[in-house]
Amino acid sequence: MNKVCVVMGVGPGNGEAFGRRFSDEGFQVAMLSRSEDYLTQLAQSVTGTHAFPCDLMEPEQITAVLAAKAA
Repeated sequence: MNKVCVVMGVGPGNGEAFGRRFSDEGFQVAMLSRSEDYLTQLAQSVTGTHAFPCDLMEPEQITAVLAAKAA
C-alpha cells in the first residue's frame, strides 16, 4: 500500500520541511500552495513530492484538487 501525505500551504519554512520529511519516510507527498513556480521547483528537487497549485482560501479549489487526484 502506498503511503500518501497532503501538505497544505507549502512555503520555504515548515511546509517545505514537512514535505521533505514525509518524502524521506517513503510517503508520496501532495504539496498544495498558491506558489506554482516554487512548488514545481520543489517537486523537481525532492523525490516523491508532487505540486498542486491552488488557493487554500478557496475551498472549492482544494476540493477540486483532492477529488481529481483521488480519481
